[in-house]
Order: sequence, then C-alpha cells, then structure tokens
Amino acid sequence: MPSRRAPSSESVLNRAPLAYKLLDHITGVLLAFVVVFTPWAFGATVPWAIWTTCGVSYAMGALLVAKWIYRSRGNFQVTTWADPMANSWPMRFLAFLSGSFLLYVLIGAVNYRATGTYVDGELELDYRDAISWLPHSFNAPKSWRAFWRYLALVCLFWSARDWLLGKSRRERRPVEDFEDVLVPLLPSRLRRFLWVFCISSALLSLMGLLQRYDGSNKLLWILEARESNPNDFSFGPYSYRANAAQYFNLAWPVCLGFWWTLRKDSRRIRDRTVRAGSQSHVMLIPCLVFIATGPIASTSRGGALIFFATTAAALLVMLWSLRSKPMAWLGIVGFFAASLTIAVVVGGDKLMERFETVFQDKMSGRNVLYEVGHKMAADYPLFGTGAETFVSMYPLYRTDPTAQREGYAHDDWLETRITLGWVGLGILLAALLTIPWNWFSGRGVPGSLEFVLLLAVALGGLLAHAKFDFPFQIFSLVTVFLLLACVGTCVRRESV
Repeated sequence: MPSRRAPSSESVLNRAPLAYKLLDHITGVLLAFVVVFTPWAFGATVPWAIWTTCGVSYAMGALLVAKWIYRSRGNFQVTTWADPMANSWPMRFLAFLSGSFLLYVLIGAVNYRATGTYVDGELELDYRDAISWLPHSFNAPKSWRAFWRYLALVCLFWSARDWLLGKSRRERRPVEDFEDVLVPLLPSRLRRFLWVFCISSALLSLMGLLQRYDGSNKLLWILEARESNPNDFSFGPYSYRANAAQYFNLAWPVCLGFWWTLRKDSRRIRDRTVRAGSQSHVMLIPCLVFIATGPIASTSRGGALIFFATTAAALLVMLWSLRSKPMAWLGIVGFFAASLTIAVVVGGDKLMERFETVFQDKMSGRNVLYEVGHKMAADYPLFGTGAETFVSMYPLYRTDPTAQREGYAHDDWLETRITLGWVGLGILLAALLTIPWNWFSGRGVPGSLEFVLLLAVALGGLLAHAKFDFPFQIFSLVTVFLLLACVGTCVRRESV
C-alpha cells in the first residue's frame, strides 16, 4: 500500500466544519433509533410512540436543513455516492411530488367541510361551507393530524437519503490507497442501516416466538393487547397478528438480498486465506431464519399467503442468479425449508384452523366493509373525504346502525381512494414509480440486481397485502416501508 496519499476529496472534506460532521453523525444515530424504535414500541400503534417517531423525524429534517445551509455557505465540498453527472430528474420529480402531496393534504385540512366531536361516544359532524373545487376534509382535526404525520415522514425520507448517500471517512480516501481492495457492492452507511434493520427484525421475531410459546397475553410481556382474544390476535409487539406478519414479510426479502450481496462481496475478496465461515454475512443466516418464521408463526392467513407468494418470487430470483450453481440453490431452498419447519411447529395448527373457517367467516366480514367502502369512494371520487376521515364517515354509510364501528376499510387501496381520492392516490403512485425510474437512469450507488429485485419483492408484497388489510394505517409499517423505498432510491443500475 502506498505510504503517501494524493490530496483529493478527503483533503477537501477536512475543511468541513466540525459542527457539520456532528450534524451528520447525529442524523445517522437518529436514523438507527427510528428503524429500531418504531416496531419495538408496540408497532407505533400507541400515540406516544407515534409522536416520538414524528419528533425524531422533525429533528432529522431540521438537521438536513442545517446541513444544506452549511453546504451553501461553506467553502467545502461533501463527497457522496450520487454521481453529479447522472440524471437528477427522478429525485427532483419525487421532491416535487412530496411537496405536492403535503400541500394537497394541507389544503384539505384548511378547506374543511366539517369538524367532528364525540357526544356520548358517538361522533357528530358540524358542517360548514367549503370550496368544492379544492381538496376538502369532513373531519378537520383528523386531517390536521394526518398532515403533521406526513410531514414527519417526508422529513425522515429525505434526511435518511441524504445520510445514506454520504461516504464514510474510509470511502472518501483516494482510490490509490486501496489498490488491493475491491469496491464493495453496497456502501458503508447503507450496510450499517441494513445490519441494524436485520438484527432488530430477527430479535423482534424471536420475541414473538417466545411470547407464543409462553402463552402470555401481553405485548412483549409489558402491555395488554387491545384485541378481545390476545393469544390469537397478538404477536410480538403487534396487537394484530396480520400487522406482525406484514412487518416480517417486508423484512425477510431485504435481509436475504443483503446476505446475498455480502456473500458476493466475500467471494470477490482477493485474499483467499480468509477462513470459511468467518465472514460477517454468515451472521445473517440465523437472522433470516427467525425473520422468515414470523409470517407463518403469527397465524395470519393473509401473511401466510403473501409469504408463500414472495417466497416463490425470491426463489425465482435466486434460481436465476444461481442458474450455473445448482448446489448453492439447494442451500437456499434448505434455508426456506428450515424457516417453514420452525414456523409450522409454532403456529401451524392454529393457522390451518383459520384457513378452514375462511369461507364461514367470509374473511372476517370484510365483504360488508368493501360494499360500504365502494359507495363512499363513488360519492367523492376526485378529492376524497379528507385524510384519515374513514372512521368518521363510515357510520354515515353503514346499513345497520347497530353494526360495529370500523376504524379501517381492510383495503388500503380502497381507503386511500375514499380519503384522498384519485388525485391523492395518483400522487402516491407516481412517487412509487420514481424508484424504478431512478434505478435505470438516476443518481445513486451501483447496486447488485439481486438486491434490488428482492427489495422490490419486499415492497411489492406489502402493496399486495394492502389490498385486503390495512398495513399503511400502522405507523411503524409506513415508516419501515418508506425507509426501504428510500434505500431503493439510493441504488442504481450498474454501468454496462
């Protein structure tokens, strides 16, 4: 290795103020806190957990603004993995969509048509005139609450992306200092984030398995579950088993893709004297096993179906990647078999019982919900009824006044049409499409195709599950989905 370094980006970055480096470091710590805290804090289904996450996200947004000010006024240059010569339009368009969506929700909250107050446990709406050709809300307090939460998520997304694309001190050194080291497939900060996410998810699944084995009716042995039959409904920190399954179905494909990327990196190392099994990616194997048991062990019917669908997709990706190495592919199949065996032992019997009653309970009565939901969507097709107003409007449409008040439509695609209309849904879909757009032609670090495909399997699985459940009404699931989508915008296609 050369004894001297050529003065390049590192010497430029050394002129960065200490305060800027401190801001950047704090951002990374807060990002790790969010990815661990939101699922462990009872799935962020309790108000204090939601607003704690929002507060941290606001802080990350403030740190991002402060870093932008330092960059614009300072005489230093920050080196990132975002190639300045690459196409920046995908992320510019996404920034425009982020601002447009926040403005859309804000206009609906300001231009409200009603406010809701509870009288003897029943919601009463106080109506007022509103501008009909603008977005509007039928429950202003609910829409204001939604706006502040969406603002926190936007702050979290852009601050996390800014930090993830930054180079570590080692990566900022001149390339000639590392003539005998190959450039890794994923940058250092992205690896740290994925390590934290995978280890936390594995421990979360382990806690859920132990809780089921113990028969405790408390979430993480601390909080009483809100459901009437907690032994069947709860799993780990989630009081609703389907939400737990959705989290693990979101986590295990990402963990598999991360493990595969680290494995490929280990095979590219030129020093072949490294002892087999000593590489760091081996630690991800038990994490994968525990995370993949979660969807089945939770006894969620929808979670099990999505697990089998995403497993088939992941196996196809692995089969394609290992098309010339059949023995390695058999090892991947063995991993899934081990995970499935553990899951069946823990929750297989109860899951089979639930599938036997799927036609008797008519998917827990969702058909009635869907009929009412389609009527609501048809009455307000363009702008919807306002963010988070489904629970307020549902009693006005139900045919049986004595029927249970429903908090969710159990179909997030339908509920988004009801509350945000086609305009709001269109903005969100356009934002999702910027991920593949940026992959093909945008800025970011070149990533392996297997990792990106498995990331797409994870995100696509949750979007599919949202068709017959409500994952995007749970703040922890929205937060994790958004952060993984952020990871998707940080990688791009490798140059041909």
